[in-house]
Amino acid sequence: RALEVRIDEARRTATLVWSYRNTPDVYAPGFGSVQRLANGNTLIGWGASTLTATEVKPDGSKVFELILHGAESYRARKASWQGRPPWPPTLVTWEREGKAELVVSWNGATEIASYRFYGGKTRDALQPIGTATEAGFETRFDVTGLVDDTCYFAAIPIDKQGQAQVESNVVLAFTSPCAGKAAYLPFVAATSPD
Repeated sequence: RALEVRIDEARRTATLVWSYRNTPDVYAPGFGSVQRLANGNTLIGWGASTLTATEVKPDGSKVFELILHGAESYRARKASWQGRPPWPPTLVTWEREGKAELVVSWNGATEIASYRFYGGKTRDALQPIGTATEAGFETRFDVTGLVDDTCYFAAIPIDKQGQAQVESNVVLAFTSPCAGKAAYLPFVAATSPD
């Protein structure tokens, strides 16, 4: 159980204020933690058993429960977190119906609002070609309406304050007009999952 107890040292008494017992019961040989959150909820880490953490309201109703089999936990904590990976975003391209489709991912970044995409005839002459709203793990951008010899692409994430972040790798499209350039540039590309 998770317990909140009021201690009266003068009278040497302990009074139960609040408790929570999970359904189903979670048993552990040791550890465990209880964290009262700013909103009045309580986060309970159930200790060195299958990693289980439960958040409950003051009335005991569950808000959230995490169970990770094959892992143990000393304690569970909840806190605000912002991710900004130390590596740049990864951009890949594949051909779809003769046009390049770009897919960018900056796995772990939490404060990205959109991606600005760049394209050019050479890797050193990239110009803005459009933006796409951040869409989770992968953000896609369809490169339609570009001049056929636009072969090189990059992306830059834009954070929620409108600030540009670190540029992705530069990729070479697999479209027919660009195929002859592949020998001159290391690139990242993939085949379409479709």
